[in-house]
Amino acid sequence: LLVGERWAGEGYGRALEVGAGTGYFTAMIARWARSVLALEPVPDMQAVLRARCQAEALANVEVLGESVAALASPGFPGAFDAAFVIQSLHHLHDRAEPFERLGRVVRPGGRLYLIEPHHNLRRAARLLRHYLTTYRAREFWSDERNWATHDFVTRGEIRALCRRGGFADVRIDGYWFP
Repeated sequence: LLVGERWAGEGYGRALEVGAGTGYFTAMIARWARSVLALEPVPDMQAVLRARCQAEALANVEVLGESVAALASPGFPGAFDAAFVIQSLHHLHDRAEPFERLGRVVRPGGRLYLIEPHHNLRRAARLLRHYLTTYRAREFWSDERNWATHDFVTRGEIRALCRRGGFADVRIDGYWFP
């Protein structure tokens, strides 16, 4: 509803999506954008994303098998009208640097759209239990495959990250998704 209707307004112009995953939101963005550059570093997800775009005849989507680190590459195309970080911020280890990079590739006056899950008390208790029983165990944290984060991000942290990236008019709203 947010991506496909409320935020779409006049359209997204030239859009960038960080952590596109399976392309569920990419498809919504593409219907309202002139073009979409979808960054997705995981090969399995890229395959699903490309298949979705092909099945939905979305010719305006380019999938780039890169992480958010690609934004720092010389020659990375800039001047995006809109950038999206949808349910992927909590997977990033170093969050400040990606926001600075986003601030450089989104044109002045462009927009950053962010959706990040909020964890209720029941979910927080379940994660704490997993932290105490599993995540702290040496065999877990010594395995590189488990180094990706999946932790909480507060409103204050999101606001500070946006400002660090140069996004001045930061508005944070809460929405209930059943």
